[in-house]
Amino acid sequence: MSESKHTPGPYRVGALIKEGAIRIETYGDGPHIGVMRFSDNPLLTQERAIANALFVVRACNAHDDLLAACTACELEMSNAYRKGLVDSLAPKGEASSFTQAVAVARAAIAKARGE
Repeated sequence: MSESKHTPGPYRVGALIKEGAIRIETYGDGPHIGVMRFSDNPLLTQERAIANALFVVRACNAHDDLLAACTACELEMSNAYRKGLVDSLAPKGEASSFTQAVAVARAAIAKARGE
């Protein structure tokens, strides 16, 4: 697994900025890592902007754990398949649900790594 280049979390929603934006920042003495603006969009209320910022923060905070879990599951599933411990119930020429699950896990891992 490649070394992460992003600012390490955990993250939180920071203060409202007077010009119509919300900070997303790291805990402790870390810098703010982003600003979610809502003043530029008349349809985006402050309440919705805060909800969007919370969504981003929760996803960022879960990212590393979810990536590690998906990677571990994909490894175990691949090992089980290679050892012949998984019987395919799919008709000939079609991918089994197990094979499809491995493909979904691999795609999620690649996306999380920015590949």
